[in-house]
Amino acid sequence: MNTIELCALLKSTSSKTGKEQILKDNSSNDELKSILQFVFDSYTVTGISTKKISKPVSQSVTYKADSIFDIMDYLKTHNTGTNEDIANVQYFLNQQSQDKQEFYKSIITKSLKIGCDAKTLNKVYGDAFIKNFSVMLANKFWEHKNVVSNSPFIVTQKLDGMRCVVYNDVHNFQAFTRQGQVYEGLVDIQAEFKNLPTGFVYDGELIAANPENLLSADLYRKTVSIGRKNGEKHGLIYHVFDVLPIEDFQKGLSEYRCVERKQFLHSSFRNRDLKWVEEVPVLYNGTDEQKIYSWLDYMTDRKLEGVMVNKADAPYSCKRTSDILKVKKMQSADLKIVGFEEGEGKLKGTLGRINVSYKGNTVGVGSGYSDTDRNYIWQHKDELMGRIAEIQYFEKSENAKTGEQSLRFPVFKTLREKGKEESYH
Repeated sequence: MNTIELCALLKSTSSKTGKEQILKDNSSNDELKSILQFVFDSYTVTGISTKKISKPVSQSVTYKADSIFDIMDYLKTHNTGTNEDIANVQYFLNQQSQDKQEFYKSIITKSLKIGCDAKTLNKVYGDAFIKNFSVMLANKFWEHKNVVSNSPFIVTQKLDGMRCVVYNDVHNFQAFTRQGQVYEGLVDIQAEFKNLPTGFVYDGELIAANPENLLSADLYRKTVSIGRKNGEKHGLIYHVFDVLPIEDFQKGLSEYRCVERKQFLHSSFRNRDLKWVEEVPVLYNGTDEQKIYSWLDYMTDRKLEGVMVNKADAPYSCKRTSDILKVKKMQSADLKIVGFEEGEGKLKGTLGRINVSYKGNTVGVGSGYSDTDRNYIWQHKDELMGRIAEIQYFEKSENAKTGEQSLRFPVFKTLREKGKEESYH
């Protein structure tokens, strides 16, 4: 089979083991492996989207590629999506048959679908086949608060936006989601990064500018609405809370201590006149645990999400870690159980979630259960129907289109005693 046929076979094969076998059987197919590496490596950016690849351009052709591999090599260094790059890509595509055109387009735009992800490819071809893209993720403070006992820590505001990782290289600016997907069109932010140190990865959150003084839930909806638009994205501010060398991020660990990274970040922003990129300031640096609670109260009183607590001496690790903790105040409501849903995967045969009624609408609650909780509730569904459950949540939310009321981040706390009535704000 040629590479096009192999990719079609991978896509049409439903079983995971079947896909893995196809990949193993073609482990000596360098063409296939080169294409898969190009498409699935988050660090390889082409600058050409599925929309841009068909853009009419009058630019003269400056590079005539002979093969898709020539184009792949070209785009590794010409990846800003200029009209010249588009013209050169379009010239190459126009020389191809129709089936090859569509296949090559999916490679150039990194939209090729084969029903596999980087994890599967690395399982078959080795861990280094596709470079892993991961960010530092926080654990919950209330479950790990002993981590900061008698240890210096740093408190900052917890933001409620869209996670964004920026590569600010000498010749290139790239922005990624926490999953390694490319953010395109952050033109205002990109322009301001020319004033910041290069050779570093900046970690932060995109949040919409808020001249209307929107509350948290409404501001989050505005942020997502802008962030998901195609083309140029205006009105987003990039709030940066961490920074580390690019090579450290790529290897998954920076030994620079958190306090050192915060100090470098602060010095990088000092005396910079920036509108669309901001430093997340340090609120407290020390060992007084009471400061965590006082800052949490401060944020909650202002209807903000909460605070983040970093161990001051901790490295940046590209994984979930207790070196950084998220602290939020949860609200509570007593709600009537109106349904049960079976779990999937390892939760097959037990409770996946309960459904509760909130202001006439159904809210699914899928987290907060122990294994014992899940088994007990699943085995006693009939007698628990209509019973009251205590549900913790971050805040109330509203569907912008329907106006339906719901809860953000609902978590099961406990079953209330028989006879307990609904109670919520």
